Amino acid sequence: MFDLNTLECKVSTTKPADFDERWAKWLKEVHDVKNSIEIINEDVRLDGFGKIISFYYDSVDGAKIYAKLYLRWEPSLPVVAYYHGHMSYIDHPDNDWHCMNLVAA
Repeated sequence: MFDLNTLECKVSTTKPADFDERWAKWLKEVHDVKNSIEIINEDVRLDGFGKIISFYYDSVDGAKIYAKLYLRWEPSLPVVAYYHGHMSYIDHPDNDWHCMNLVAA
């Protein structure tokens, strides 16, 4: 059995000695990725929200990242870029509704 009262969580509060070197290497790797975007779909919303752009962009080690950009018609209003997480489904209609409501708010 699992007892929450006996669990200990040890968190390191010191920065590893090689942190700055590893961080600089990672930043260079990210900055060296060419900007390459492949637009998959532009969905104009009939409900007055604006439009949703589905796209892929290149990332580290040749990975392609799928994302959606939610735009209002008025360019001065905010946008939401939505990326799916582990075990989620980005193309579910509820996600579109939720993100467009965030932009509208």
